[in-house]
Amino acid sequence: MKYDDKQLTLLGWGGRTRRNTLPSPGLVRHLQALGQGDDWVSLSWKQPAEGGRVNAYKVQCRLLSDGKWRDVNVAIKSKITLMEQPQGQKLEYRIVAVNRSGEGLPSNVVPVVL
Repeated sequence: MKYDDKQLTLLGWGGRTRRNTLPSPGLVRHLQALGQGDDWVSLSWKQPAEGGRVNAYKVQCRLLSDGKWRDVNVAIKSKITLMEQPQGQKLEYRIVAVNRSGEGLPSNVVPVVL
């Protein structure tokens, strides 16, 4: 079926809208722990080299004992300090870039024991 957007607009139907074709972000690169204390860790990473523009970064953590990734924070910039983190346990952190189209692949994993 062929639609004429100009005719639909004249009828008050607004015509068809084009969908946003923004690609999902790519892989976050070079995640590293810059420092840590009794219950905090500071993380830094580089934005994806490929894919769509990044709107935010999901910071994820898991206890090695249970293996389930959990969202622990959201960052707008490529650096964050997480406070009140579990102490005396083996943790892993990773970062996922996000935009309207979806999520990129998770970054490398950084192991931390606080």
